[in-house]
Amino acid sequence: MLKSFIAAGLLLVVGCSGAENSGPPAPTACERTDRTGTYRQYYTTQGGNCGDLDSDIVSYDAPTPGASTGAGPKCTIESERWSENDCKVERTISCTSPDFVSTGTAVSRQQTQDGSSVTGTFSVSVRASDGSSCRGTYGITAVRQ
Repeated sequence: MLKSFIAAGLLLVVGCSGAENSGPPAPTACERTDRTGTYRQYYTTQGGNCGDLDSDIVSYDAPTPGASTGAGPKCTIESERWSENDCKVERTISCTSPDFVSTGTAVSRQQTQDGSSVTGTFSVSVRASDGSSCRGTYGITAVRQ
């Protein structure tokens, strides 16, 4: 159950979001609108006790600070900072549901000029209503489908 709550928050955190890519050099100037569409997102556990996350299909629509999701946990973008000519974004969100509260921060970078590949890292802290909690850090690779 913790895993599904973490995955729901990842949609907003990484959705318009650095690890390195083995392909051509990353672009030096980007458009925020490059990162739209449907992506397959892969997660690599780097640390913590939240457990591994399965890859999933996500829609990268352009969320903005203060925005929240409609279904599932209510997630709100608390802050967003773009840098490196709009190729890199750091985003912090908070999510709540009757069962959980979480806070997560992602730093991600566009790896291709067209926005079809995005990589980064995500750190999350989750507290369940039963008092249990976890913290985790994940590497993220997203590829447009």
